[in-house]
Amino acid sequence: MRILALAILTIAAVSAAPLARAQTYDPAYPVCLA
Repeated sequence: MRILALAILTIAAVSAAPLARAQTYDPAYPVCLA
């Protein structure tokens, strides 16, 4: 049961990693950093 839970958490972390990298700052898009 622990192995199944660990596998699910690992798959979720790997699939969420590209989404976090996609949200990078674009200098052409004006945002307020303050």
